[in-house]
Amino acid sequence: MTPQEVDALVNRYLTLQLDTAEVALATPGQTMDDLEATEFKIHDQIEVAAQDLRFNRFATIRKDALALLGVTTVDEGTDAFQVLCRRLLEARLEALWAELHARQGKPLRHTKAPTQATVSSPSITPTATATVTSPLLSKAFDAFNKTEGERKRWRPQTRKDHELVQSILLQFIGDKPVAQVSKADLLQWFSQIRLIPVRTGTRFKGMNTRQIVEATRGQKIERISDKSINARYLSTVKAFFNYAVKVDWIAKSPAVALDPIKIAGNSGSGDKGFTPAELKTVFDSLPAAASKVSREGYYWLAVLALHSGARLDEVAGLRIEDVRQTEGHWCLHINEAGGRSLKNEYSARVVPTVVQV
Repeated sequence: MTPQEVDALVNRYLTLQLDTAEVALATPGQTMDDLEATEFKIHDQIEVAAQDLRFNRFATIRKDALALLGVTTVDEGTDAFQVLCRRLLEARLEALWAELHARQGKPLRHTKAPTQATVSSPSITPTATATVTSPLLSKAFDAFNKTEGERKRWRPQTRKDHELVQSILLQFIGDKPVAQVSKADLLQWFSQIRLIPVRTGTRFKGMNTRQIVEATRGQKIERISDKSINARYLSTVKAFFNYAVKVDWIAKSPAVALDPIKIAGNSGSGDKGFTPAELKTVFDSLPAAASKVSREGYYWLAVLALHSGARLDEVAGLRIEDVRQTEGHWCLHINEAGGRSLKNEYSARVVPTVVQV
C-alpha cells in the first residue's frame, strides 16, 4: 500500500470510531451513575490502547485492519500491515480521548488526543510535574468534594462516605501530590482495605483504620464485604482520579489499575430479588407487624416502595401534597421542598404509582 492508501484507511477508521461515539453521546436518559461508569470504561480502554501502542501489540486491532482491507487473511509479518495496525491503534486512541473529552463538555470532533509522550513515554514521570501542577491529596480532596458535592448535590451521607474513603487512602499512602500517586500505591491500598474489620469495638479506641488493620492482621475475624469495597471504596477513588484528569492535575488516572472484586456466585445481574410467593409472605404479615408497634404507616411505606421503585427515604419524606394526580394518574412528586435532601440533582422527579389513594 502507498502512504496515501494507508492515510485513507486510517481516516476512514477514525471517522467510523467517532461516528460510533457520537451515537453513544447522543443517547438520552442516562443517569449520573451511567455517565461515570462509561467514563471509567473509556479510561480503561485508553490505558489498554496506549500499552498496545507502546509495545506494538496488534492483536486487538487485527480484525479491524482486515475488515478495512476487505480480506480475511493477509501476510501479517509485512512491514506494510504492521504500519497499518500501528496507525489504526493511534486512531483508536485519538477517538477514545475525543469521546472522553466530549463527555466532559468539549466538542467531539475538535479535540486532540494528548501526544504519545503524554500517554506512555517513560521520560515523563509524575515527580517531574507534581510540584508544578498537582496539589497535595488533602487539598485536592477538599476541592473535589466542594466542586462535585455542589454540582451533584450530594446528600450529607454521600459526602461522609467520600471523606471516609479519602481519609483511609491518606492513612495508607500519605499526603503526597496527586501526580505522585502510582498504580502500585492504589493496588497496595486496595489489598489492605480488604482487611478492615466489620466491627472494631472499644478495644481499638483511638486507632485509625490503618492501625486497626495492622493490629488484626492474621486474625480470623469478619472483614468488610467485597461488595462494600466495590460500591464504596472503588467507586469513590475512581471518581476522584477521573476528576483529577478533568482538571489537568494528572494526564491519566492511576485508578484504572483497580478492578472490581468478583463476587462469588454473582453472575453480574445483581440481586435476584424476591419471588412473587416471597413478596406475598412479606406483605401479608406487614399489617400485623406494623400495628403491633403502632406504626401502620410502615405498611404503606413498603407498599409505595414496592410499586413505585422510589428509595425508602424518598417515600418516607413525602408530604400529603406530594401525592397528587398528574395527567389523570396518581403520582409521587419527589422534590426538595420543605428542606428535604435528595441523593443527587437527578433524583427530583414525578413517579407514577399503581397504588390507589
